Amino acid sequence: DDCDDSNPSLGHQNSDNDCDGILSEDDCNVNDPTVFLCEHDLELDGGFSLSSVRLPSGEFVMGSPEEEIGRNDDETPHNVTLSHAFYVSKTEITQGMFFQLMGYQSHGGYPAFGGLGDDYPAYYVSWHMAAAFANQATLKHNQQHGSTLTDCYSCIGADALVACSEIIEPYECDGYRLLTEA
Repeated sequence: DDCDDSNPSLGHQNSDNDCDGILSEDDCNVNDPTVFLCEHDLELDGGFSLSSVRLPSGEFVMGSPEEEIGRNDDETPHNVTLSHAFYVSKTEITQGMFFQLMGYQSHGGYPAFGGLGDDYPAYYVSWHMAAAFANQATLKHNQQHGSTLTDCYSCIGADALVACSEIIEPYECDGYRLLTEA
């Protein structure tokens, strides 16, 4: 219809240069709060990639209604405001992605009840291992894009014995990081 977005009367606010309905990182203005479907791929080794989609800032209701079966007392519905747009992985981190970026198996030899293999979720990952993964993703991003994103965590040790702590307030860190509950 108007794939090059040359007709502003059709309501297009951003260009979609490849006409697939999804804005790529090159098409995406991250400072525009109306932009939603922007994607970014971080190429990992072994043919794996970490695909992320941009979520805009905004407000939503978090929690569950009192009548919901299995609801906990701390799940009272309340408004949450996300003050910054951010990118989030479109899928769980898989065992293959984890191994390609970290160089060791996430499950550490434990039996994985849901299955073992490159396409299965990364089982038995501690918060510390996940934080170290985020730092490695930041490093990989900087190498691929010539950027200077900042590590969000300080980590010591290696593999499953790594110990990490936050070094930057999560909402202020521009590198890869773990999501908050909201």
